Amino acid sequence: MRHAGTDVEVTTATPLELAVEPREPLLPRPEQPVGREPLPRA
Repeated sequence: MRHAGTDVEVTTATPLELAVEPREPLLPRPEQPVGREPLPRA
């Protein structure tokens, strides 16, 4: 099995934990109408 471009072997013998690495977006964020931009998360 492949995960984020890395070959991974999954078995029932042991649990497998993989970190999720942030990826660069392929496209820029869409523009929002004035006053409709989502609030930033704190």
